[in-house]
Amino acid sequence: MEHKDQRSGIHRAAPHVVMVASLVVIIAGMRAASSVLGLFMLAAFFAAICTVPLTWLQRRAVPSKLAWA
Repeated sequence: MEHKDQRSGIHRAAPHVVMVASLVVIIAGMRAASSVLGLFMLAAFFAAICTVPLTWLQRRAVPSKLAWA
């Protein structure tokens, strides 16, 4: 019976081990691509900041081309 209990303990721990391993791989990938990832995050930040005034201008019936200018 002990052998069966040990196997069930391993099966319960397996999802946690996979989760930690995948987290390590994701973090390592982010560190390896940090130069590109940093530029992407900066672009996403600027896009989010510019969306609010653009939407506000479009709601005020300002033409889209003029709102983008």
